[in-house]
Amino acid sequence: MVRILSIDHPTENAVSWWRNLRPLTELQRRWPDIQVRFLGEGAPLHEILACDMVIMYRPMTEGSLKFIQMCRAHGKKIIIDIDDNLWRLPPGHPLEIEYHKYSRQINEIYAHADGIWCSVDALMDFADARDGRGRVIPNAILESDLPDEPAPYKGSVCWRGSSAQIADIESEEAKAVFQENKDKFKRWFFWGYYPASMRSDNTTGIARVDLVSYFLGLRNNGFNIMWKPLQDNQFNDGKSNIAWLEATMAGAICVTNYAPEKPGWEWAVGNFTDNPDFIASQWQASREAILEHYELNRVNTIRYNHILTILGILGETIKA
Repeated sequence: MVRILSIDHPTENAVSWWRNLRPLTELQRRWPDIQVRFLGEGAPLHEILACDMVIMYRPMTEGSLKFIQMCRAHGKKIIIDIDDNLWRLPPGHPLEIEYHKYSRQINEIYAHADGIWCSVDALMDFADARDGRGRVIPNAILESDLPDEPAPYKGSVCWRGSSAQIADIESEEAKAVFQENKDKFKRWFFWGYYPASMRSDNTTGIARVDLVSYFLGLRNNGFNIMWKPLQDNQFNDGKSNIAWLEATMAGAICVTNYAPEKPGWEWAVGNFTDNPDFIASQWQASREAILEHYELNRVNTIRYNHILTILGILGETIKA
């Protein structure tokens, strides 16, 4: 039995779902020799002593470093999981000030890792993970999390995001795209943040909700397009496929200015369209691509093999 302690932030969020809660829950479901406990950095010493390995999602503070040092002192293997480029935070990002405060210990934190899991290849160099410790483990999904067909066309567009995406949605480029397309669709929804510059008769703001309500909302609100405007910078170059996965989960297509030139956005669409047939066919293509390249049990094989390799139990031989 391999006992893993998963350390995450105290509040559950969508990124934690994709990087931590969903994949590690399914990991232990598929491989009974894996047992996972989900706790925060305040995990008591007896939990640390009882585990074989600690997996930490995006540690960056002085407290994170002390926690890792304590785990190392007790002989525990460490895997760090990262989904954002903490080394290239753009102006206006809510973590920018924290990064300047914690930048020195972030590099020391990663130096302690036995393994580093990056959601995209663009993060591997910044995390210093090309020395054999790193694996690219993309966000992935179960087939049961996807609908069988796209949402019925209602002319519905949704942008969803947090304070980390305000600079993108408030950019002059995004405002221009909205003005150009706002009358093409019946209803626009802004979920988590409602830009004052984009409020009109056919727009609606949706307040942030808990994690369960969020995913239920994706399935039930009938969006046709999920919009992901991104400023061109190194931080966004390291963006993972979450927006595209969640769009497909909602029965919608993903529209972003990063498609299709940037890696990871090959199945997103670069421009708005109100053609229901095109939207339906593009959604179907996205669903098929997900099941071929980003099915969770197949991707979890990378996690499983790396865990056992770090612990010295076997070489990387298990097939998906």
